[in-house]
Amino acid sequence: MTNEEKKANAEAHDSVIKHVFDNLRNAIICATIALAGGAVIKYRSDLPFGSTFNLTIGLLVILAGLFLFTWNMIHGVEKLIRPVNGTKKSLLLIPFAMVYMFSIFAVFQSTIMNQSQQLQSTTYRSSTNN
Repeated sequence: MTNEEKKANAEAHDSVIKHVFDNLRNAIICATIALAGGAVIKYRSDLPFGSTFNLTIGLLVILAGLFLFTWNMIHGVEKLIRPVNGTKKSLLLIPFAMVYMFSIFAVFQSTIMNQSQQLQSTTYRSSTNN
């Protein structure tokens, strides 16, 4: 293997690692968007514009977060599969893609659970101080 081929392989490897972490960051952003929609729904009666309007906005924000999360996952798996498409390694990508999707989904869920618990504890503290 020549030095140019080694350098190209190293750049491809670095690109995949960067992509995985970018995808993880995007999943956390999508979870935060969905959580913001949940907060709008939870506090809809305290917000301006009326309860029904805020419920609609909250649901749309949650749906936008879920849509972006799905799009992020499809793009992530596609970008990981593209370099080995048509090779013998492509069969190994099926379990890898499943583990990758489940792990990103777990991060998505844990981010929402963590933030919602913090939101609930903040609400509890503010209600006991009054």
